[in-house]
Amino acid sequence: GHPSSTSPTVNWAGFELGLDLVMGDLAENPHPRGKVPCLTDQNGKIMVFENGPILQYLQDHYDKNLNEMQNFPSSSAEESAQITNWIEWASASLE
Repeated sequence: GHPSSTSPTVNWAGFELGLDLVMGDLAENPHPRGKVPCLTDQNGKIMVFENGPILQYLQDHYDKNLNEMQNFPSSSAEESAQITNWIEWASASLE
């Protein structure tokens, strides 16, 4: 992402999850304001923008046991709550 963007947090999450995130063409960025970060999934059918929602989407749909993205939430309510705490902390503290 751009040096002044908040996308390094998303890149960090992708790295930790072992995901191969690919930077798209910024001229074709689907973000409503043309900013980064912006994530598309399922061949562009899903678009999520801004750090918190992107991190939440990755958390909800990444199956660590299968090491792949799924179309359903993959964590328990307790695990989801703990991860959401860290997502909010990262959004508030690292940006």
